[in-house]
Amino acid sequence: MYQELTDRLTSGIARCVTEEEVRFLWLSELKSTLGVQFQAERERNDAYYNGVVIEFKNAGLFGGKTSSPAFKEAVYDRLDKYIKRRSENEGEDPADYIGIATDGCHVAFAFMQDDQIVHRHLMPICESSVSLVAQALKDAKRRAVTPENLIEDFGHMSPTGAGMMQALADSLMSQLATKGPNKIKMLFEEWRHLYGQVADLSVNQVDDILRSIGFNLTCKQATASFQPHYL
Repeated sequence: MYQELTDRLTSGIARCVTEEEVRFLWLSELKSTLGVQFQAERERNDAYYNGVVIEFKNAGLFGGKTSSPAFKEAVYDRLDKYIKRRSENEGEDPADYIGIATDGCHVAFAFMQDDQIVHRHLMPICESSVSLVAQALKDAKRRAVTPENLIEDFGHMSPTGAGMMQALADSLMSQLATKGPNKIKMLFEEWRHLYGQVADLSVNQVDDILRSIGFNLTCKQATASFQPHYL
């Protein structure tokens, strides 16, 4: 099922040397195939996605051995710390997290048991091992409720947040465009006058705001409320 992904990973690793190159190869290929959006290098972990933490090392650094210093560091130092930190920050059980360590040539899974990290077999990169990685990411449905995640998912720069704000803006503009007085118009006028008393924006600043808010304002009364002269 994931043979093409496996082929791209195995052929691409031949061109990789550094940890950064391995990370870029894996994250770009996994995103392209699975459509997952990783949080790269946040809180010092190499990559994170809904409870799955991935630690990368230089290409081939494990040497195919769990006894290698690089593998021990990846699991017992890096993944152990990352998972415990994530668990504390997100208020989740450490056992709910999955750790993955890879040097691009081999990969291993790790889990927390009784507050200790335990790893599974170190597997060569092949369709079966890549399928396990893909399945772990596809099954990762849990999304911690943190300020960072809420901003990322629902902030004005996110598709969901922009869509929600556009719907609210459309509703406001519809009310402002109607003939005759209404409560929304009255409240908007009060806000506009109060905002005008404290804001002193240049034309360029207004343009920057309108470009950055992530949604469109088509009603002249709404867009003009940012202008100092519209008071």
